[in-house]
Amino acid sequence: MQSSPKPKKTKIVLLGGSNSVAVKGLQFGLMQEHIELTNLALGATDSLQNLFEIFHVKNQQALQEADFIVIETNINDSHMIPKGFSVQVIGRNLAWLCEGLYQLGKRVVWLILPFVHDNPTLNAFVKQNANHYGFNVIDMHERYAKQGLMEFFNTSDAYHQIYSLTALMGEKIIEFLEDFKPLKPNVSKAQTLPHFKILTPASLLGAESLLPFSYNNSAYNEVAYRVKREDRLYFPEESKGYAVVGIKVWSFGLKHQNKMSFILENAQTKIVKMIQNGVLLVHSLRDILWIDEATCFRINTENEPMSESSVWLDQKAQVSADIDYVDVVEFYLAHGGKWDYEILPLEGIKVESQYDFSYLIPNVLAIKEMIEEYNARMDKKRFASLESQIKALKDSKQNSKIVLVGADLRIKSHLSFRLGNAMVLNSKSLWGMIRLPYVLSYINASYKQEQRQYQEKIAKDPTLKLPPLESYADYQEALKIKNYTSYKLGEGLMVANCAGKGRTILYLFKAFMARIFGLKVV
Repeated sequence: MQSSPKPKKTKIVLLGGSNSVAVKGLQFGLMQEHIELTNLALGATDSLQNLFEIFHVKNQQALQEADFIVIETNINDSHMIPKGFSVQVIGRNLAWLCEGLYQLGKRVVWLILPFVHDNPTLNAFVKQNANHYGFNVIDMHERYAKQGLMEFFNTSDAYHQIYSLTALMGEKIIEFLEDFKPLKPNVSKAQTLPHFKILTPASLLGAESLLPFSYNNSAYNEVAYRVKREDRLYFPEESKGYAVVGIKVWSFGLKHQNKMSFILENAQTKIVKMIQNGVLLVHSLRDILWIDEATCFRINTENEPMSESSVWLDQKAQVSADIDYVDVVEFYLAHGGKWDYEILPLEGIKVESQYDFSYLIPNVLAIKEMIEEYNARMDKKRFASLESQIKALKDSKQNSKIVLVGADLRIKSHLSFRLGNAMVLNSKSLWGMIRLPYVLSYINASYKQEQRQYQEKIAKDPTLKLPPLESYADYQEALKIKNYTSYKLGEGLMVANCAGKGRTILYLFKAFMARIFGLKVV
């Protein structure tokens, strides 16, 4: 008996930033059994990176075979405006991207993520282009703003929505995939799109001594060329008349982390930028650098100040001396076409009803209310601990002969134990994992409130100050609690949080993996 052929998978290309790169983020929800996902997203880069991905020769097969394009850009685009980039420059990149997506002829699902620092003009420009070309739009930002949810879900990391929620959004997109509309016919303006070119450092003059390095991780595989202090790279004759609009860099092992700097210059213009060490990033140029016979790329050996900001690095950041090299993947060039777009703050612009799929957004208001109700119930337990300690103290003051006990309650009231205990309890279900960041945030806020109340009370009546833990009869027995997994998890989370937000996320992921694979939790 002949087996039936496997059903054909639906092919999706994902474009965007770190919310799409995150393992448990948007891509997690899109990765269904019947879906073949190609992820071309890159964190901390604006629309220019997405634009050149759709024109890069290495991606053409995946793009031509794709059934859908899913994209999110607003967080990274909006982030560039406070860095000194104009709405016109970022909007120009967006306009080129929209035209490029239309030329692909694929159904497009454009996700506008919630972002407390969002730029409304750029969001309106996306909607304007969506109405023009026929892109399907899911506007989470507008939903959050209308329902007053922006601050609630703006946790310690404003740039990344809770990954479990974006994963749920991805699942919804897949569930209703066939409902998304095709592009509008015959609206392309191909004559307005510049001709784009991608050059590797190896194709530049003076590149004979450059050494290629293959860098890869779980998401990317790139070849970078090491440009040293003495190197000067000149653009070839056939690139004259083009403008350099961006550069992709991925460097490791420099002497000064976050402090490598390069110069792009021609006969009239010099652009100085600084970039992060150890991170694959595309750096858009704020100023246009037209290629002439003198156009050169080199390391900033003179330690000249930055002429424009870079991702994560403000223009005022200090440039370091003794930079030995920079590893460049490729240069992004553009020539001809339209460069000036009228980008106005169009208030109240709406996506045409047939292309508005914001109704697919999960019921985030209900999620907020459930989290609040859960925390309100847990407050009684948390504050009961503090009240019992104060009562025990009052009783002990009235009768000094009473032996102090309750050291275990004191230690269990520590923030480390509370955080770790919440991680353990919420690791037992998907819903628990979704609400965990909010629970942890609430516990931290409640703890701070308890401490404020306690300090206020002892300021009014110093006799209410709790005695040292060592004075409790059960102190030695209670110390064992600090070896509980719950306590150690919370302690590790606090250390990771002090080291940075990225380490906090990594620590939570590792903690859950340990929990899943059988770590004994007391």
